[in-house]
Amino acid sequence: MKLVCFSTFMVLCLAIIAVPVIAQDIIYLPLVNSYDLSQAPTSTPSLTPTPTNTTVQTVISTSTEIPTSSSTTTVTPISTTSSTFTVTPTPTSTFTATPTATTTPCATLQGILQSDTTLVSGCNYNVTNNVLVPAGITLSVPSDITLRFNPEIYLLVNGSLIVSGTADAPSRFTGTNSLAWGGVKIQQSDDLIPSVNSLNYLVIEYAQGAPSIQTGSALYISYAKASISNVTFQYNTSPFYLRGERGYGPVSVRNSKVISNTRGAVLMYPDSSIDEVVFSNNSINEDYSAVLTVCQTSYIRNSSFLNNTTAAIRTTGCNSPTLIENNVIAGNDGVIVVTLSNPTITLNSNDIYNNRKLKQPNNDSIDALIYTDCGLTITNNNIYSNTALHAMRSKSNNCDSAPIDATNNWWGTVITSEIDSLIYDYDDDFTLGKIMYEPFSIEPN
Repeated sequence: MKLVCFSTFMVLCLAIIAVPVIAQDIIYLPLVNSYDLSQAPTSTPSLTPTPTNTTVQTVISTSTEIPTSSSTTTVTPISTTSSTFTVTPTPTSTFTATPTATTTPCATLQGILQSDTTLVSGCNYNVTNNVLVPAGITLSVPSDITLRFNPEIYLLVNGSLIVSGTADAPSRFTGTNSLAWGGVKIQQSDDLIPSVNSLNYLVIEYAQGAPSIQTGSALYISYAKASISNVTFQYNTSPFYLRGERGYGPVSVRNSKVISNTRGAVLMYPDSSIDEVVFSNNSINEDYSAVLTVCQTSYIRNSSFLNNTTAAIRTTGCNSPTLIENNVIAGNDGVIVVTLSNPTITLNSNDIYNNRKLKQPNNDSIDALIYTDCGLTITNNNIYSNTALHAMRSKSNNCDSAPIDATNNWWGTVITSEIDSLIYDYDDDFTLGKIMYEPFSIEPN
């Protein structure tokens, strides 16, 4: 029994001896790895925004930020700029920045730009005096910007103009209180410093052109490269006048709208183009006028000419071919007037319907949709349900006996005598050119 007790005692003794060892480990382990709160920083971090440098503009912005700290301290930084940030900690771990809307107008824009200038998105700018962008300088206009021009005030660009609006936030050039202003003139002034321009998602409205802006156009481009897309020209005198020579262009107008203007647009640039443009409800009262006058234009495609009080297209003084293809021409006072055209003007695969006769107040005898000189080829079109007496009428017989090609069109009928009555040419007046319309399509193209 003593032995057993001794053995038991020994076990108990050993257990008693071991307990402090285990307890010792438990006590000292946390002390080795604990975080000394006395080392925590006592200073409060500050947030100093970086000012944005702009030319001739004032920017005022306010934002609220929520950091991931669980502290309830409010930090209000001191800045020497006009930008102010308020940091409001909350127990959440989500960082949220909520900017306050900028007070408008953000600035007044006027005078000569001295360096590349980018305007501030979301701002309104009052343009109280003429603005010049010199050669070598770029004016950048991002999305959601409005430039309000005083009457007759204009923007002259000898350098470059880049407008980068978006579908949801286009920029806008307009007149103060919808009053007429001077428009935009882009003209390369130095051949050694190219002027490259891009206008995207922009509205140009209420411009009548200043005395120094040719033709009273809202947008006048001369001898400069330009890409125009998603631009709306509305309530202007003339929407645009684009001219130049080979080597300076090309100029393209795409996915745009020309609406409710009082004079026609002009495109006289080699290798230039019109693609997916809607010309509608333009009220124009001029002899031999058109919604669009072209010369040396490569093509007019996939566009619509709808409900205009003048002819859709006029070609004049051209020395290179033009293709007019896959357009809808409906509800206009006339379709096309072709004058002074030596190369071929091709009217192909267009839908032409519900049009009235050409508006020629000084010559009401021209009761026709298409009034053409030599050089027009009109094929594979659908020409039907128009109210003019004649679908086509030729001009003077100066085509060296070569007839005007009007074959393979659908005229809304398959009766030859009815089609012949739609054509007014040499067979009706020996002083006019001959129009050849056979063979013709027996169904819509």
